[in-house]
Amino acid sequence: MFRHSKAHKEDFILLLYISLTSILCLVFPLFEVDTTSHWFNMTIAVNVMLYYVFLLQKFTKHDPLTNLLNRQSYYSDAERYSNYITAVVAMDMNGLKEINDNEGHKAGDTALQTLADCFWKAANHGQRIYRIGGDEFTILCIGILEKDVLSLIERIRQG
Repeated sequence: MFRHSKAHKEDFILLLYISLTSILCLVFPLFEVDTTSHWFNMTIAVNVMLYYVFLLQKFTKHDPLTNLLNRQSYYSDAERYSNYITAVVAMDMNGLKEINDNEGHKAGDTALQTLADCFWKAANHGQRIYRIGGDEFTILCIGILEKDVLSLIERIRQG
């Protein structure tokens, strides 16, 4: 469930809740005398529903190829964090059309995934990465100092 160490805070909270309540549902019946209660089944059903909603939300917020946040997430987050955005880093991958034409779309997809991994490794807390177009990427820096933004840009250049 925790595929990336830089997952978003709201994802961690939901998954932590699901994990803790599931563990409690497994441990609590060992000490419960009354076995007629249905809270165990109800809690598991709610957890399954919450996990389904979590997955559905994850699939609608993330780009399926790169697993970065998508354009809709960018618009939503830009509005949500508008007072806290200190920088926007925009990048465009040059040569994607040539890679697709000469080596095929699988090679182009691999190039996009490699670039997304580079951005993911370069980003720190407070830096949200989006694929907003075919070969266009954006990083929103939320509450980040200028020196940290410049450090991010340098890590991307070196990556």
